[in-house]
Amino acid sequence: MLTQQDIVNKVYQYYIIEGNPPGYDSFIKNCTYYGKDGERCAVSVCLPDTIDPKSLPQAGVEALVDGDFDGDFDDFELSDELKKHWAPAVYERNDTIDTGMFISRIQMTHDNAALGSYCEDEEEIESFKSGFEHRLRNVCIDHGLTYPGDA
Repeated sequence: MLTQQDIVNKVYQYYIIEGNPPGYDSFIKNCTYYGKDGERCAVSVCLPDTIDPKSLPQAGVEALVDGDFDGDFDDFELSDELKKHWAPAVYERNDTIDTGMFISRIQMTHDNAALGSYCEDEEEIESFKSGFEHRLRNVCIDHGLTYPGDA
């Protein structure tokens, strides 16, 4: 089961150490779980191997966890699989820290760093990495986690 620290470590490794671009589709100008060239968003990086990120509906991360992609709350198979893979602290709402799910905060860290940076060249990828590092460090501070770049 992935903990909050495991999630932080995974996304740090994927984006900062490995230098992968964010899951951002420059055609639709929006973040996506899986881009046309294999780009992945933060949630996609943290999925269990049994879930193909290309199969995810374009629904927000909270809809994935809640099992409600289309308003009828009947999409629980994926939701149950995620809840087996992530520790409860990853997906349960915590209104005392950031009024939502930790995994949503990780996704917003990715999305906010990616917006406006289409990551089509090295300069834009470096801009994303810089913004992502700053935001991820703040998540670690807020949640009492170790920032991997300080280890």
